[in-house]
Amino acid sequence: MAASQTVEAPWVTSSTKELEPQARALAEELGLLYRDAPPPGGLCLELTPERLQLRMTGKGAAKPIWVNFAEFELNRRIRSGYRKEALARAVGLPKGLRRVIDATAGLGRDSFLLAGWGCEVVAYERSPVMLALLHDGWKRACHIAALAPAAERLTIKKGDAGIALQERAFEARPEVVYIDPMLGHLPGRAQVKKEMQILRSLLGRDMDSESLVRRALAIASQRVVVKRPLEEESLVTPVFAEYGKGTVRFDMYRVNGNENVS
Repeated sequence: MAASQTVEAPWVTSSTKELEPQARALAEELGLLYRDAPPPGGLCLELTPERLQLRMTGKGAAKPIWVNFAEFELNRRIRSGYRKEALARAVGLPKGLRRVIDATAGLGRDSFLLAGWGCEVVAYERSPVMLALLHDGWKRACHIAALAPAAERLTIKKGDAGIALQERAFEARPEVVYIDPMLGHLPGRAQVKKEMQILRSLLGRDMDSESLVRRALAIASQRVVVKRPLEEESLVTPVFAEYGKGTVRFDMYRVNGNENVS
């Protein structure tokens, strides 16, 4: 995610005694505390034999979340191709391959979609916990034959994308910068999905999304794309928008001609 209010630091634990040494090492690496049994009602980063996952503890807690590039819907969309996908149209497919920086990686679904459609994607994540989840999901994808080509086109980097854009800390200038900010809660809106509630407990809300868009406009060679809910205002007045299914749109800013937004 972009720069944000961090709300809660999770405990680290393991689901089996055998995994405790690895979980303790992970806790030390992330600067977090390890506990055999985290207290109820808090966040927990849990190492299991299958994966690394983030969950809430306590009665009635939501199901855990993890980075799963093998999930059915994600791969159905990759196999179906990009021609009917609003995200693909927004980044400029099918007009050749695209070098894309995903400035707010999150759980990595959009990054992996773009990589599955042939883009070379560099995804930035500033949260150490989210980065650990992303690397865990990426390593598992590398060992699945059908997913390995997309995984090879996806590079996950630790760091604040805003700083990376400002310092031009990348090998080749991206054609597209993609931004999907962590949203704040708007008065009168329905409760967000439980998955987003867990992420918001960890990450808070992005505080500098507008400045991130403006930095991206100075770097991308072709366009900047910002994912937004339909009912929310644009961060910066867009050139035009691409509408996806449901309640999502993609605000687009072309930067290679007279349509440039300053």
